[in-house]
Amino acid sequence: MKQFPIKKKLSLTPLIGIQAQVKNHTIRALYDPGANISMINDEFVKKLKQNIIPIKTYACMCRTMGGVRLLTGVIKVTLKIMNIQSDIWLFVIKDDSFDCDVLLGLDCIQIFRLNMDYKLNITQIEKEDDDININYNIDKSTFKINNEPFRVNWKEGIPVDKFVAETEHLPKEQKDKIEKLITDNESVFARN
Repeated sequence: MKQFPIKKKLSLTPLIGIQAQVKNHTIRALYDPGANISMINDEFVKKLKQNIIPIKTYACMCRTMGGVRLLTGVIKVTLKIMNIQSDIWLFVIKDDSFDCDVLLGLDCIQIFRLNMDYKLNITQIEKEDDDININYNIDKSTFKINNEPFRVNWKEGIPVDKFVAETEHLPKEQKDKIEKLITDNESVFARN
């Protein structure tokens, strides 16, 4: 396996925020591709003067880097990021340490076609003709997402045929081990 020399010591990257619009508010939204869902701070919801649809299921807790936090409900907002404006559902989080207005998880990153390069620049990708139509519908009476029960760790929406494990550079034995690991534990991988 080819190794590359490390020229400088790695350090933690800063939190990456991008400018967005919610109603008449310009906000700094935290870009977090490690989050499956997008969230909005309950204090910011109060500024929007918008009603929260309460979560009435057992699954109203969310694991964050700061620990397990309470999700109090959802709201639908019109969010504009760069050139795209969309009505989206955001999970409302009650947490004093949640110090951003909105956290953009994989659901919004995909809807707004956001891409981050190795220099941590965020750009918006143009829609391609073969793009899948991304639409998350929340039934307010049953609180199901796309007719599935609510789970904080719901799917990221990556079609199986577009999920590729880049293993061409590995020996066959290692490729086989990785494929077996993915197959045996498919429920924890984004492609499923």
